[in-house]
Amino acid sequence: MNTILLKNCQLISAGPEVGLSNILITDNVVSNICSSTKRLQAQKEYDVRGALVTPGLIDMHVHLRWPDKSSINKDLKENIKSGTEAASRGGFTTIACMPNTNPPICTAELIDSVREAALEHKFCRVIPIPAITKQMKGKTLADFNMYHHKDIFGITDDGRGINCDKIMTEAFKKALENHLTIMQHCEVSHLSNGGAIHKGEVAEQLEIAGIPADAEYEMIKRDLEICRKHPAQYHVMHISCKESVDLIRSAKAEGLPVSAEVTPHHLVLCDEDLLSANFLPNFKMNPPLRTKQDRDALVEALDSGVIDMIATDHAPHTIFDKQKDIHGAAFGVVGLETAFPLLYTHLVLTNKISLKTLVSRMSIDAARVFHLPWGDIEEGHSADLSVFELKRVQEVDPESFVSKGKNTPFAGMKLWGWPSLTILKGNVVWEKKW
Repeated sequence: MNTILLKNCQLISAGPEVGLSNILITDNVVSNICSSTKRLQAQKEYDVRGALVTPGLIDMHVHLRWPDKSSINKDLKENIKSGTEAASRGGFTTIACMPNTNPPICTAELIDSVREAALEHKFCRVIPIPAITKQMKGKTLADFNMYHHKDIFGITDDGRGINCDKIMTEAFKKALENHLTIMQHCEVSHLSNGGAIHKGEVAEQLEIAGIPADAEYEMIKRDLEICRKHPAQYHVMHISCKESVDLIRSAKAEGLPVSAEVTPHHLVLCDEDLLSANFLPNFKMNPPLRTKQDRDALVEALDSGVIDMIATDHAPHTIFDKQKDIHGAAFGVVGLETAFPLLYTHLVLTNKISLKTLVSRMSIDAARVFHLPWGDIEEGHSADLSVFELKRVQEVDPESFVSKGKNTPFAGMKLWGWPSLTILKGNVVWEKKW
């Protein structure tokens, strides 16, 4: 029998907030939560001294870059080991991996191989999210019936919006039949074609081709029309503009089965930050950083619950992929190892959202939306826990990342609230030296 005792925890879960608590873990479950340790004994004890203890964080949007059949710079690219270890170091115990790999994840064999590789490394739980269309080409639907029988619950062509109305309508019909959630990368390709940053005053000032906001919200508008006729669960990935927020708010008020996620970088940065960016390609992501007004709308929607969850869209790239001009550089930034301290510093300490809201949007609400059996701290439930030292401050140092991707726009930023311990199913998978 394996036992761990966490003493003097500032506990945040789905229940009412309490004072300092002690948590006893027996084997893989939380066996006792109480205010006194007099009757509690364990093989290993951690006195966290008032640190925050949360449900293990859940990230429903991560790029692990595996499988990867390319041979160029392969040792420099993210893989399941480096990506899941980075997740555990950031306090994440469950992540969902995207299918835009080489080859794309859309077969039973690849789904099994992802699951097996994650179990081998044991840093965090990995949920495969396979492709909506075969080989992610947007022309023919993948085998949704097979997905259902493989216990898949979410599907996406992330990286590409599905522009064909006929294919998207058929996807909603088949997803409804097979109890699958459509996780849409909303991008009308002919509207965003050639753009690198948000289309607006900053793009004009920097003389960089822009991606307009309607490239996102026009696809959401189209998808919601289909959802009204074929109400499969529909999840908008990495929402970025106020018009999209308005559409999601109205759809929820209408009773449609809709949810949405937002990334840490879209909550903290805006296109004006590009004017002083030292390395512009590290501020290039898709969707792009939009206006300050868009950013503020995203924060308000996160606080009110219109946006259900935070997802990092962790997109690691090699230095060769990013060390180009803004048009040639790859889209995407890393986020697993900085997500919580970044948002605690910029949203909680500035009183834009509460600490409980942040924890909920990074764990409890993702579990609720996707019907996951994790995402809370409760006696008898899986011991997935993360510990954060809210008073610990340090600068973001990309060279210290476990992830092979160092492409962050937050290098050198001073942040509070860093992780110090991550427990998955009752096992310590990462810990800071105490």
